This record gives sequence, structure tokens and C-alpha cells, in this order.
Amino acid sequence: MVKFTEWRCTMVLVVTTVFAVFLQPENTSIWQYLGSVVLYYAITMWGMSAVYHRWYSHGSYDAPSWFVNIGTALFMTAGAGAPRSWATIHTGHHMYADTEKDPHSPRHKTFRTFTHSPKILINKEVILHLNDRLKTNNQKLLTKYYNIILASWVGFLYLLGYEFLYFLFLVPISLVCISSLISNSVPHLVKWSKPHVNQSGCANNMPKWWGLLLAEGFHNTHHTKPWLWEQREDGKGFDIAATLIRWFKYPDK
Repeated sequence: MVKFTEWRCTMVLVVTTVFAVFLQPENTSIWQYLGSVVLYYAITMWGMSAVYHRWYSHGSYDAPSWFVNIGTALFMTAGAGAPRSWATIHTGHHMYADTEKDPHSPRHKTFRTFTHSPKILINKEVILHLNDRLKTNNQKLLTKYYNIILASWVGFLYLLGYEFLYFLFLVPISLVCISSLISNSVPHLVKWSKPHVNQSGCANNMPKWWGLLLAEGFHNTHHTKPWLWEQREDGKGFDIAATLIRWFKYPDK
């Protein structure tokens, strides 16, 4: 199971991208593609960035259960794992950023950018540092049965018709996979915008446009201050996930 988890994201990336590019349904419209892009944004901004990343992994804010549950359901469709397994990889990334132990550092092993290191999922030191929100029985069950849940969702869409599978899964999920591949690697490799000198020594901020396109535009800020749910310390650039959180989160104590 651990070995399969290592390659699951790669399998989803390859399969969804191939189908999305080469196996388009007949008589498609621009509105269907725009709907897929909207769903992609909901999955990345609400599901991945606001809930998986800032609520589960870092416990940065409190929010109503419906907000968390919808975000969880959205990103669970992306083939990136249940909250516990995704957060375990992300926690390991913070603990061992850009070292040999980093589960998806592009600096040492390029393929890890998307496939991840499977050993991190059973690393006792990393598991010990998981947020308490990920240690409940419900989270353990979601992790155990995640593959079945994902397969059931894909099967349901296929039964509705290939168009449903194509526009509600293949197109948005291929965008999610490609954007995750880029956003996990470029900030750790390219000094593309200022400020690019960082305290952690491992990431760069790209505040002017990165967040608008690929969810996380303040990679360095997040590595140096991972407890922040609002990563625009100077108020500049895009942080759409933070805007969403501000609308629905409970007041800070």
C-alpha cells in the first residue's frame, strides 16, 4: 500500500492528462471547459490550500464543520490522498525541507516532486508532529478506504456518462496535478521574484501572480511562518485561499 501511495499521484497525472488531451468527448462547448476550470479553482483554493493545507496540516484557523467537510470532499477527488496521508507528506516536507529526507524535494531527487518518498508515511517522527485534527478515528478510516472512495467517485461519474467523467474529473484533476507539480518545484528551484532571499533557505515568494494561477504564491513566507493562514504579510499579491478563509473562519481568539 505504501509503494502504491508513492506512485498514485503520478498515475493520476498521466492518466487524466492523456484522457483530457486525446480523448475529448464529441460536441463540447467552451462553457463546459470553463466549468472545469471553476471546479479546478474550488479544488485547489478551497480543498487543498484552505482545508488540507492550512486547516488540517497547520491548524492555522478554526472554521465551521461544513466548510471543512466540503473542502475535504473536493480535494479527495483529486487523487492526492486522504487528509492524513497528504498532511504527513507535507509535514515531512517542512521538517526536512530540501534535504535528502524531504519527501518531495526537487533539489535532490527530481521525481520526488510529484511521486513523494513513501517512507515518510510511516516515519514515526513525522507522525508524532501531525496536527491533532489528523489523529481521529474518522481520519484513519478515510485514509484506509481512500482508494475505494476515489474509485467509487470515478465509477459514479462514468455511469452518468463520459462527459461527466471528462469535465468533472479528467480536466480539473489534470490541471490540479500539473499545477501541484509546478508549485511544488519552481519555488524551491527558481529565484523568480523578490524577495527571494529567505530565512529557511529553501523557497521563494512569487506574490504578484503565482497565487492567482497556482494557489500558493508565498512559499517562503509559509516555510518561515507556517502557522499563518494569511500569508500576505505586506498585503500585496494574491492569496485567494486566505480571502476565502477570512469570509468563513471563526473569529481569532
